[in-house]
Parts: sequence; structure tokens; C-alpha cells
Amino acid sequence: MKKLSRSVFSSFTISCIIIVATLLLGYFVATDANDSDLSYRTLDYNVRVEDNGDLRIRETVDVKLDSRKDSDDNPKPWKQLYQQYTLRSSNLTNITNISVKNLTSGEEYTQTGPQSPSGISNSTWNEKFARRWYIADVTDGDTNLKPYEPLTGGLASSGSDGVVTKTVEIGWNIPATQSSSSKRFQIDMTWEGVTTAYNDVAKFQWEPFGAKNQTPIGVMTTTVEFPAGVTRGDSWAWLHYSGNASTERTANGLKFTAYNVRSGQYLDLVAMIGANHMHGVTRHVDENTKQWTLDDEARQEREWHERQRRNAQLRIVLWIAIAVAGALLAFFGIRSAIRSVDAAKYKGDIEYWREPPNMSPAAAAQLYDIVMGVRNGGVTLANREMASTMMSLVSKGAIAVYPGKAELYRGIDMSRANSAGLAQMLSSNGASEKDLTKTSTIVIMPRALAEHHEELNLCGSEERLLGILMEAYKRIHSPVFDLKQMNKAFRKWTNGYKAVEKFNAACKAELESLHATRSVGTAAVTCGILGIIVGIASAFYFIAAEHNFALALCISLPITVLCLFALVYCTTTGITDSGQQYAGQVRGLAKYLEDFSEFSDRGVLDLTLWDRYLVYATAFGISKKALRQLAAAYPQVADSDWLDSNATGLGLLYWSTRPSAIIGAGIGNALANGTGSFGGFAGGFVDIGTQLNSGFSSIQSTIRSAAPSSSSGSGGSFGGGGSGGSGGGSGGGSFGGR
Repeated sequence: MKKLSRSVFSSFTISCIIIVATLLLGYFVATDANDSDLSYRTLDYNVRVEDNGDLRIRETVDVKLDSRKDSDDNPKPWKQLYQQYTLRSSNLTNITNISVKNLTSGEEYTQTGPQSPSGISNSTWNEKFARRWYIADVTDGDTNLKPYEPLTGGLASSGSDGVVTKTVEIGWNIPATQSSSSKRFQIDMTWEGVTTAYNDVAKFQWEPFGAKNQTPIGVMTTTVEFPAGVTRGDSWAWLHYSGNASTERTANGLKFTAYNVRSGQYLDLVAMIGANHMHGVTRHVDENTKQWTLDDEARQEREWHERQRRNAQLRIVLWIAIAVAGALLAFFGIRSAIRSVDAAKYKGDIEYWREPPNMSPAAAAQLYDIVMGVRNGGVTLANREMASTMMSLVSKGAIAVYPGKAELYRGIDMSRANSAGLAQMLSSNGASEKDLTKTSTIVIMPRALAEHHEELNLCGSEERLLGILMEAYKRIHSPVFDLKQMNKAFRKWTNGYKAVEKFNAACKAELESLHATRSVGTAAVTCGILGIIVGIASAFYFIAAEHNFALALCISLPITVLCLFALVYCTTTGITDSGQQYAGQVRGLAKYLEDFSEFSDRGVLDLTLWDRYLVYATAFGISKKALRQLAAAYPQVADSDWLDSNATGLGLLYWSTRPSAIIGAGIGNALANGTGSFGGFAGGFVDIGTQLNSGFSSIQSTIRSAAPSSSSGSGGSFGGGGSGGSGGGSGGGSFGGR
């Protein structure tokens, strides 16, 4: 239950982090694609349709200016804002009656001639050119602004044949500005020759910004006022805009809003008014167009909505496919995870086991993690394997391990040393706690140095570890060395990682030889990984392509949470039927050592057996607990005299308990009287297993570091929003700044 709770919490927490990171990435990708140093926060139009078909326009714009740099990476201030429009003899002949006002400062700008800000200093610009507006002819490009005079520069009105065009730029000079979150301006102007009168209706197509516009617009709101007397019954309108928009009829006209206008998007308003309401329209075509326009707009709407319907159907199918795929992956993944956890459980009747298990310490360490559901064994497992194997070598007499640095034993024949004598020597020399706990000294015994040492009865992992120790012997030129010396000697052993790999392979082979385990949870891992990929990829798609956070939260997040749970909760190794006996031995011995002091039938202390117990306690990672239980059951192990008389031949047990008395002689009566504690144990026991575990963690890290690097249709009612109809209306505006 604890594992289930941890898995649920972990999977939900990690999933939220992953999804939030993905949403942020998708958001930044989506916004970056529409990014611009200059943008319009809002763009508001108030348009009045005059009786003669001209448009009187009041435009209010809120501009956002981000800081920018020139080609030399120097700050480049903003000095000029502009809007370019295409005059066309067939739908916009002139722009007149222009005025510009800075609403932020309240200043009315005055007209001046066009002037490029390039090469003009900020101070000169602010003094001579700022706070003025201009209109220029930019038909030949905007690098050379030419004066434009509306009184004489307008185009003669014409029909669709022989169309003449001209591009003009309306700009206003602002004081040099590095950046600004908001600057509001009001531009008034009259667009002439926009409307064409037919026999039945008057019609215009107004395009405030066209496909060439590269300035994104947050929200664009427009109110259109028709001439007096125009009603819903004799006026029709259509909005051509491919983005999100809302449209409505007002008492005397239209109102529409366009959202999130991206670079390259155009917006056109097509409007028809009964011919009897319009007077003095310059351009007249002697034919009817009402029905043709109704039919054409209906066709465009049908085609647009058909495309939208198909796209929507495809998107919905994709959403459903993602959701179904994620649900299936989550279902099968969680089912497999639950089954895998059940397959790794011990189902026998062994409660306690009092003998060393029939397997090597390394195999026992691996099986213990499987049975007890230890997660992420990783380096910890590798350290326990090596430390317990080292202790097994001590138990079998291949090596000896003593507390402290090797220099403490200088001048002593350690191959013949007596543990009691060494302890008395350390005590008389005043060995400190620091001297005995920072490292351990290893002695390779003569029997192990021999080419043939079958009598030691070493398993494969023990032989491999002995080989690593022999390499240290060759490099240090002494069979007596401590872990720090060993670590230093291995820093330049470039092939050392191969020896560690062989040791790890031997550990794995020893478990495999028992036929006690089998692979499980494959479906959980596969479905979990695939589901997480689906969750992350779909979240990125929903944000970057669909701009829809709700879909990411409703579909992607649950998929990721559930599939990550399957991945976190599952285990990849289960226990076979024949492996249940081995699992019982490992689990039973661990419980026995943890509860040892509670048994009343333990009898006389079997020192030899306990010497072996400590090997497996280290493999299980419970050596501290085991030593506490031993001390509670047999207080005599804290008596140095008793140890000297009974346990000198058992290096593991002796040196796990003896140092308290040694240190007591050097640091005072508290420890000598047994009232202090050392190393976390009552009586001051030294946990050799933990010390070796820590030491070999450092050694393996050193060996790994020394390894070489690898190379490797609305009918004109104007309701329900816009549609993606044709562009190319009057103006084709494009906005920018310099």
C-alpha cells in the first residue's frame, strides 16, 4: 500500500512537471512563430460610410515596442511608425483629411515631409522631426520616401479594366524610444473612391490590413455606421477573416471583433447597401450585382465552412484517437504493472530463516531487492554487492579487513597478525575515532596470493573481486593497503571499468543460475513509455498547433499521469515457482536478523554463524540493525576481554564490535564504561559493512571516471462570426515601424 501511494504521488507530481514544461514550451513555440518587435495590442476602428461611398475612418491603435538592436548589436531606438496602403483606381482612389494625435501624451502631431530616421542622432531627431506626421509615395519601395500630395496625387476612378495602383505610406515620427509597453495613437482619415454603385446596390470591400502585414494584432474591434435610413432589410455584409472573430448587427450598422491577428492574415469587410441610400458615388457600373454577390458570398461561405468542417472532423478524430490510444496504453500498462508487482511477491510460508541462504552474497543482494520491492537499487545495489562479497572473502579467509589506515599497522606482519594483539596495540597507541572510522585496511592473505586456491571455495563474483584486489596489490606493491590507497591507485587504471563489468556480470550470472527470477512488466514499461510520449507530444500539439490548453489538460495530462504511474509502479523482475524457496530464505533471514533479540530459543552464541550472518546483512543493507540486535541479545560482545578470548579468529564479528574498547582507552572513561556510543551503536560498534559499502562506492566512481570516453452561408446577415473568404479589398494595409 505504501508503494502504491508513493507511486501515485510520484507519477502525478512528475506528470504535472512534465506537462507544465511541455505547455510552456508549446506556448513559447506558438508565440515565437508570431513574434515581432512591434505589435498592436489593440486596434479599434470607427468607420462611417458617407452618402457618396467614401469611408471616414477614425483609428485608435495601442502599440507595443520591444527593444531591438542593429547589425552591430547596438541598441536601436524606435523613431517612426507607419501604415502603408495600396491606392487602386477600382476601389480606393485617395486618402485625405489626415490627422494624427498621440493619445498617451495628448499631443496633436503636425504635418511634415517624409524623412527616414536612418543616420539621424536621437537628439536631432527629437528636436527637428519628432511629433510630426507625413504621407509619402512608396510605390517604388520604402527605402526612398517620396512626398505625396493628396490634392493632386489621387487616382482617377475606373472600373475593373485598366486598373492603376499606387502605394502610399502614412507615418508619424515619435521621440526616440528604446521600448514601450503601450503607446496609443489616433489616426483620422478619409478613404475616397471605395464604393462602386450598381443599378440595384452600392458595394464596397474594405481591407484595413492585408496579407502583406507582418505586425501581429492582439484584438481588432470595428464599428461601421451606415448612412441614415439604412436598415437590415436593405443592407448585407460579410466578414472575411480566417481567425477567431465575432460579428453582430447594430441599430445603424455593424460591429465585429477579430482576435489574435497573426502576421500574414488579412481581414476584409464586404458590404452592400440599397442604391437608393447612396448619392454622388463616383464609380458606377450599369448592371445589377446584388444577387451575384449573394450567390458568390454564399459559395465562399459554403466552401469555407466545408473546409472548416473537414478540418474540424479531422481534428476531432485526432483528439479521439489520441485519447483512445492513451487510454488503452494506460489500461494495459497499469494492468501489467499490477501483475508484475504481484509476480515479485514471496508467496510461501517461510517466516524466518536461520541459515545463510544457498546463494552467493551478490545473488542474495539482488534477490532481496526484488522480494522486498526495493526501488532504484542502482549504485546502492552495486555497492552492497561488492561490500558483501568483500566481507565474504574475509569470512572465507582470503583476505582480512582491519579498521583504520594501513599506516597504523606499519612494521607488523599482517599475514600472521592476531586480532587481539592488534586491538591491544591500537588501544595502547591511543587510536582515535577518526583513525578507525575513515577507512579500512585490507590484507590479502598468502593463500589467496597463490596461483591455485581452490580450497577457499570462492564463487565467481568472489574470484572477480579478488582479482580487483590483486590489481591493487600490484599497483601499490604491497598486500596490505587501505581503501584510500586503493582508490588513489585506481585513478589511472583505464581498463578498470572492464574488471568492474566482469564482477557485475558474475553477480548477475549467479542469480540467473538459480533460475529464481523471470522478466515481468514488459507491457507496463512499453505502454508506459509510449503513453508518456503520446501525452507529451499531444500536449505540445494542442498548445503549439491548436492553441488549446484545455485539450492538453483534459487529454494529455491524464494520459501522462496514468502511463507514468504504470512505469513507476511496475517491477521488471518477478519470482519463478522454483525461486519461491530462495526468496523465502532471503526474506526470512533478513527478518530473523532484524528481530534476533526477540527470540528466546536462540541458544549459545554461534560466533562462526554470525560471522557469516554479517556478510548477508551487508548484502541486504541491514548490517547496522543486525549488530544492534546482536548486542541486545548478547551484551558480552561489547566486552573486549570476552572478544579477545572468543572471537579473535572471526575478523568480521571481532572488528565490528571491538573498536569501542580501543577508542575508550584513548578518549576517556565514558566509552570505556559503556555509557557512550560510537558509530550509531550502543557500546560503540563499528559497522564494517557500511564502511566498506561507502568505500567501494568511491572506488567504483573512480574506476568509472578513469574509463576512456566513447566516440560515439449567412446571406449577408452578418452574424455568427467570419469566414475565410477572399481578400484583396480596398487598402490592403501593412503596418510597421523604423
